[in-house]
Amino acid sequence: VPGDNSLIWHYVLSINVTIPWMLSANDFYPALDFTSGHEWVVHSWFTGHTPTICQNNALALHTGCIVSRVREEKDLPLIHNTRPIMVKNDTRMFDLMQVSPVVNGWVLLGEVGKYVRISEQRFKFVRFLRNGGGIEVGLMGSEDEVVQIVALKPDSTG
Repeated sequence: VPGDNSLIWHYVLSINVTIPWMLSANDFYPALDFTSGHEWVVHSWFTGHTPTICQNNALALHTGCIVSRVREEKDLPLIHNTRPIMVKNDTRMFDLMQVSPVVNGWVLLGEVGKYVRISEQRFKFVRFLRNGGGIEVGLMGSEDEVVQIVALKPDSTG
């Protein structure tokens, strides 16, 4: 995303993973770096057959908006496709997770109703303000388009 080339949102797509699979930092490109105090959160696209909802003024870990807060490799969630096939003509079980950076105490999940929630085609820039002051974004779209963006401010309890 323009504005900070060091910010990377990762997407994990798993298809027909029938036994639990543990992700590692090296499964990502570039690899997740835990040496500099970097932190991420993991948001699962699905809860059952519908997109996972994030609720206003609710703790993201407690409501299921966030699957895990990742401060070290052992915090990465297991991949295990246990959700049933979604439609009759579908032949594969799949899941999609987004791994988002925590910057200055904030997380930008983006457009959680979309498969790709953060992209250069939608976001002109993303700036995380210092001292936990929030997030500033520039969006692209049509003049009367309504865009729903989700941002989280994690606290010590989730």
